[in-house]
Amino acid sequence: MHHREVTVELVFTDGAGQTLKADTVRVAAGGSAVLILPYRELGSRTGGREQIATMVRVDRPGGERIVTLEIFDEATGWTSFGLLLPAVRGFDPQPDPPSQP
Repeated sequence: MHHREVTVELVFTDGAGQTLKADTVRVAAGGSAVLILPYRELGSRTGGREQIATMVRVDRPGGERIVTLEIFDEATGWTSFGLLLPAVRGFDPQPDPPSQP
């Protein structure tokens, strides 16, 4: 095992927290990993819309990581949503308190 590799767990879950699809891969420095969840693999669970959560877990802290999420139409290739989440150390997702007048 090369010291610059990390083990990455990629997971899609439904709104109830049940795993829909998962994979664990080794990623070299500068590399990437992909997990694709086609809509057809969801079946007719809800009749149209589905709440899906994603999780990326890395076996070793430190280093820079960038996580992206993309939703696209398989038939056309058009991206309908893209999200880039840079790794920010010490990030607190809580909103700032309202400012005083």
